[in-house]
Amino acid sequence: MSDELIALTARDMAAGIREKKFSSGELVAAHVAQIEATSPAINAVVAMRADEALDEARAADAALALAKAVEDATGGWQPPEI
Repeated sequence: MSDELIALTARDMAAGIREKKFSSGELVAAHVAQIEATSPAINAVVAMRADEALDEARAADAALALAKAVEDATGGWQPPEI
């Protein structure tokens, strides 16, 4: 699946996360693996932040899970119409 993830457009990546086809962490891990595989040959990465990026992706996944739990608990709150 890693090759499939790195070939997606940004729009498809966002949709895949929304539709729970894959997590932010999986997406970032796929890109980190691609960077690590190709970086020695092309030397394009100045500063690798793989650990930080993976931590941030896990935090994003946790925030999405919390938002879903709140939505489920509140019945999908909607602002009142004015």
